[in-house]
Amino acid sequence: MMFNLIALICLILTFLLGRILIKFKYGEIVLRGLSILIFAYKVVWYVINNVRGHFSIPVEISSISYFMVSAILTFKISKLFNIAAFFGTSAGMGFFLFYLIAGFIVSGNFTVGEFLISNFSHGYLLLAGIYLTAKNNFIKSNKMSIWVTILGMLFWALLFFDVQQRGITFVYYLIKPTYLFIFNSLYLNIMIMVLFYCFIILLFYLWIKLYFKINNKVFRV
Repeated sequence: MMFNLIALICLILTFLLGRILIKFKYGEIVLRGLSILIFAYKVVWYVINNVRGHFSIPVEISSISYFMVSAILTFKISKLFNIAAFFGTSAGMGFFLFYLIAGFIVSGNFTVGEFLISNFSHGYLLLAGIYLTAKNNFIKSNKMSIWVTILGMLFWALLFFDVQQRGITFVYYLIKPTYLFIFNSLYLNIMIMVLFYCFIILLFYLWIKLYFKINNKVFRV
């Protein structure tokens, strides 16, 4: 229950900080400085782990988003702001919603310190998403770049997921749906998998559509 409470507090603080940052004259500079910090931290973390012999490569959607969002903001790649905004919002909100609802079931997998770091990292993603969503009016044609990025993330995860030891994560359920093979018939199992991917595509489509509607509503000059 403690993890649920920590997630709730961090989520509220992130939204409050987002509102302040949107109105702050130098909000973009602050966010860019935070992006440089996150980008450097993640690079150092992966380098140290690999040097120590623990082969590590980001494959989870949020892990990839750390690098993608922070790099886009660090180097101010404005043409990719829509991607940073969408995945920052998605990964950040996805993390907090999960732990608000089911944080108690995984509390034994982390220390409080590790969980606080995860909250800070995902809070950054959500903060970046909130700020970019409010400050940019993304046109409809940008939806295609979101789809390309999603497919790229899934392909990357499929290539490297089995290279290192890891627990079952969110991306596992997307790229390795063998848990759906409940029938003795290969044909039926394939049909279930096809239906599963149709459902996932529909969910992504609806979320992308909703996100762009939200962007048009909250956009501020």
